[in-house]
Parts: sequence; C-alpha cells; structure tokens
Amino acid sequence: MAKTPSVFTATPPFKNYILFLFTVALLGAQACSSTSKLPPAQTSLEFYDKYRNQAGFKASSIPVGLVTRIIGSQLDDSTITMLQGIKSIRLLSYAPENNKGQRFLTNRLLPEIQDVFKTPSYSSLPLSGPAGLELKVKEDQQKVKELAVFGQRRNGFVLLLVEGNMDQRMIQKVLKKIDPDLVAKDL
Repeated sequence: MAKTPSVFTATPPFKNYILFLFTVALLGAQACSSTSKLPPAQTSLEFYDKYRNQAGFKASSIPVGLVTRIIGSQLDDSTITMLQGIKSIRLLSYAPENNKGQRFLTNRLLPEIQDVFKTPSYSSLPLSGPAGLELKVKEDQQKVKELAVFGQRRNGFVLLLVEGNMDQRMIQKVLKKIDPDLVAKDL
C-alpha cells in the first residue's frame, strides 16, 4: 500500500507557504493583544489614543472650528470668543460592565491616568471644577495649552481634554459650561 504524503513532506514551496501562514498568524495574534501589554501612557493624548478603540470605552473628538462655524449664529459673543481659543475637544469615557471591568478601572485605569498627570508638564488648577473630577493644565508661557478634566464619575471614568491657546478667564468660562452629568451620561 502506497504511503500518502503528509503536509510536512510536501515540496519545499508548500513548506514555505505553511511557514509564512504560521508566521502571519503569530504576528496577528500579537497585534490583537489587549492594552495590558502596551506600556503606560506618558501624556494625556497617548492615554486617549491607547484606549479610544478598546472595548468598553467611548471616544469622541470635536474640532471646535467646525462647531463654531456650524452653530456660530446661535451662540453669544462671549462663547464664540471662548471657542476661538480652543483647538479641539476630546472625550473618553469608560463604563465597566462587570466586576472584572470594575477592577480594571480601579487597579489599572485610574492609577495610569494619575501617573500621566504627575509629570512636571502638568499642574493642578487652582479653580474649582465639577464635583468629583480633577483639573490639570499644561501651560506654556502663561497660556494654557491643555485643560484636562478627569476622574471617576458614577460607575465609570471620564476624561475631557480641551486643547488650545487659553487664558485663565477662558478656562473659567469652559468650566462653567461643563456639566459632568451630561458628559458622563452614557456611563
């Protein structure tokens, strides 16, 4: 009785094809790994980019110039002036769906964002903000380049990043317009 050839005794080009598929599958599995294998974020934008497409997270990015043009006629002058100093607004929220998600929030997500804002480039804001949320700013030559409002809200996490070229007066106006319950309504 004749022996049937096995896949591994096939001709060399077929072996190369099998080896190629195996390598691609291995690389694909590594690329699909979770954020636990990624290094901790060093900046708020790295944090946003790291988590924005992950399960359980919701992310939005709003180019303020577009918003101003679309609804500008419906805004008062002080709000339009405030918006002119803002380049973009990013929102990231996370709502754990089970105990494992809650442990992730408590043990990994909150400590990671706290570490991001412990760096010397961020400072605490002397203003009071929405209850339960922390305020941090990144300044350059007495202008605020980034305002971060973040923390645990209800049963989840929220991060609001406002980038631009703002002064303290504009920051106060922005903070008056932030409704944390509206921001975190999906949590």
